[in-house]
Parts: sequence; structure tokens; C-alpha cells
Amino acid sequence: MKLAIHFSGFDHPGNPDPIAKVLADTARVADEDGVSQMTMMGHYYQIPPIGAAEQPMLKGSTSLGFIAGQTRNITLGLLVTGITYRHPGLLTKILTTLDVLSQGRAQVGLGATWFDREHLGLGVPTRQWPNASSDSKKRSRFAA
Repeated sequence: MKLAIHFSGFDHPGNPDPIAKVLADTARVADEDGVSQMTMMGHYYQIPPIGAAEQPMLKGSTSLGFIAGQTRNITLGLLVTGITYRHPGLLTKILTTLDVLSQGRAQVGLGATWFDREHLGLGVPTRQWPNASSDSKKRSRFAA
């Protein structure tokens, strides 16, 4: 059996240690104890029911780069990152950089975005996806 850890909250009441220390210690202990995978969220803000938007929330992909430098074996990834949060080329660059720095330990889950507050709060435009028939017509033109 393999064990995975999903690190989704950064508010640790009663713990005086800074977020970076808690995250690094958690990752190192997990790595040393044989946990196979550690994931984080791709959200900009904390989401309900885990916590309020005002609670601390680190950027998952940046945090995974930090964790990669603290660990040697554990697979690292975003549990799910919304496909509208970043341009596909930028997301690819972010993830391939993590994969290089972690020596092949990166993974990602992709999903549809649902938390409109994130787009509105940071001014990230939502994409208008072409409908299937329009997209098919464009592809058939290039294939001819």
C-alpha cells in the first residue's frame, strides 16, 4: 500500500512555527518515512469548506519547488489545477521546471475551474473555449 499526503491548509493555530518550517518539516518527515506522494492545491485562495479566503494560502506550484529542495524521493504534484488559471504554455513551463528540479518527481492533475472568486479576485480572465464544431472546422482546414 502507498500513502499520500495532501497539504491543503496553512493556518496552524497554536503552532508558533512559520509556514515555511511547518511545510518543510512535514515534507521531510513524509519523505524519510516512505510516503510516496505529496500534493497541494492549485487554488489562489483558500476554499470552503477547508477555510476562509482570508486564511493563508501559498501558491501550490511554487511551494512544490520549495518542497523539491527539501526531499529526495516523494512524488510531488498539484492534486488539481484549474485549466483556466494559466495559459497552457505557462503551465507546461511551470510543471516541466518542477520536474527538472525534482529529478523527475513531478505530476499534475488538471480540472475545470469552479471557484469564480479566484478569477475575479486576481483579475485572471476566464477563457472562452471554442465550441466543438468550430474547432473541428479549423482543424479540418489545416489538415487539408
